[in-house]
Amino acid sequence: MQERDILGDEIEGISTRQLRAIWALARCAHLNEGELHAKVSALSGKGSIRALTRRQAGRIIERLQREVGSASTAERRGETTRFQVSLIEILGKAMGWETDRVLGLAHKMYGVDRLEGLTVIQASGLIEALKAIRGRRAA
Repeated sequence: MQERDILGDEIEGISTRQLRAIWALARCAHLNEGELHAKVSALSGKGSIRALTRRQAGRIIERLQREVGSASTAERRGETTRFQVSLIEILGKAMGWETDRVLGLAHKMYGVDRLEGLTVIQASGLIEALKAIRGRRAA
């Protein structure tokens, strides 16, 4: 028997096709498994990709498609991508940091006043720094 949402619509689990699409888009976005799971959790509240409903999976696929599409254009210009900015914000929130604290770290590392002012390489460096800080806090 299927679960039902608030409106009484049946909630079906994620399809195999959706699961494959999410992983393919994650590869295109250069996301590792941990980064993808953090993004899925932040967007859906679910700890597992397989726990997503079809509707939730569809929304995550749409979000990843937008981010992957914007990544290629921005990367050609050497600018940070919306995906990178989104991931930086997600990592900051996962550590309980306010936006100002994340911006403070970006300013300290690269002298920028906004995340969009980072280059692709600088944004990657900030992402790695946030992951390292999060890893040290978890240990």
